[in-house]
Amino acid sequence: MKTIPMLVLLAVASASCTTPLAPSESSDDVVIVSLAPTSGPIGTRVTVTGSGLSSTGNTVTFTAVAVDGETPNEPSVIPDLPAANGTTLNFEVMALWRPACSYAPQGPCPFARITTAPGVYRVSVTNSVGTSNAMLFSVTR
Repeated sequence: MKTIPMLVLLAVASASCTTPLAPSESSDDVVIVSLAPTSGPIGTRVTVTGSGLSSTGNTVTFTAVAVDGETPNEPSVIPDLPAANGTTLNFEVMALWRPACSYAPQGPCPFARITTAPGVYRVSVTNSVGTSNAMLFSVTR
């Protein structure tokens, strides 16, 4: 019977401890449990319910889902949303969104605004804790 040196076992154990966690694997992460409603036209007020939301500094990301192989457009964002109780925040589905690239320090963004078309969008929340899972919202006419 061969024995594995202890150093090898320690290396394998420590390597597995450095694997990043998926957003919902830790109670300290940002997690979306529900969106209400899950569909509606432009102007709909959406309530995000979950955990790990900050009292200030939450950013909602609204990204079109690819349809028939089309590449989704640049993610749209609403920064600095409050979640006073740490479990809910609200945003409105806007006709025109500010693209995520407009907040990046690396240079000019190729998009001035992003138009919201009917379709399915991924909604997630990012704050100082991390980025949540995504839930789907359908924009109707």
